[in-house]
Amino acid sequence: YKEVLSQDDANQAALRSLDRLYLQQQKWTDLSENLQRQLVLTQEPTEIVELLVRLGALREKQLNEIGAAVETYREVLERDAMNEPALLALENLIKLPDHELNVAGILEPIYKQRADWAKLVFVYEIMVKHSLDPLRKIELLHEIARLFEEGGEDGLAAFQTFARALREDPTREDTQKHLERLARVLDRWQDLVNLYTEVVEDGGADIELQVHLWTRIAQIYETELANNDQAAMAYHRVIKADTTNLAAANALEALYFRTDAHQKLVEVVLAKVEMVNEVPEKKGLYFKAARLYVEVLGNPDKAIEVYKGILDTDGNDTTAINSLEQLFID
Repeated sequence: YKEVLSQDDANQAALRSLDRLYLQQQKWTDLSENLQRQLVLTQEPTEIVELLVRLGALREKQLNEIGAAVETYREVLERDAMNEPALLALENLIKLPDHELNVAGILEPIYKQRADWAKLVFVYEIMVKHSLDPLRKIELLHEIARLFEEGGEDGLAAFQTFARALREDPTREDTQKHLERLARVLDRWQDLVNLYTEVVEDGGADIELQVHLWTRIAQIYETELANNDQAAMAYHRVIKADTTNLAAANALEALYFRTDAHQKLVEVVLAKVEMVNEVPEKKGLYFKAARLYVEVLGNPDKAIEVYKGILDTDGNDTTAINSLEQLFID
């Protein structure tokens, strides 16, 4: 047969005969070369696919040429996306760590075409593991979460996947929106504030992110979980991160007023004095604090200290002077 091919290298009958002999004698390298020569000469699409499947299996199982086998199966699926032998072979090869990423890239469009969400999640997880691009990793995690929610109707798994995305990049507003949407649907508000707290206390958050996340934690505790103590604690963390954050101080003031926490209320009012710049605003806060000390807390000594603060700001304020006189007389 080799002599025939030396005279006529396109003689397919001789190639097929050698094919059978090499297979019988387990001459795998010779068989591989033979199959490749047949592929060059074959024009029939179905026959090409069959030869490629055989060549892929030969490279995988007999020659241990895994990389070449993967590429051969890739070519099979490019010609016949529904080819089960090639698909099954790749689903077996994806278990090999050295080849999983390459195989995942081949299988992704197949699974998309088949709308097989569970297998898509599997290949995307492989891509996440190997991704060196932070943006790409977030995109993949978002897609995994979407598949869990829409394909698997598993909102909790979607929530947990978005949580992974937030840990990767806590600044992504779209991730936070998805998490808060799912927290509302699944009533997972406590899980969400635990997550936000974990992220903000991790040490890598800048001031802006700390302020944003502590504010959201406070708002969720206050409006969704009805936990005023934790809400107040979170607002204080905002002010600790940004000592001029008037919005957090205002929220604290409203919370303490609503809950009749008068001592804490007056402390916040006085803290706000340092946050405002205009003299009339400072004086207004001092007067509010003084009234609280006198009318609610029954502590005229503290009120006297506050009125003295007003006079330090504006020594000619007659209202403060008169109020001090009255307190000294009483």
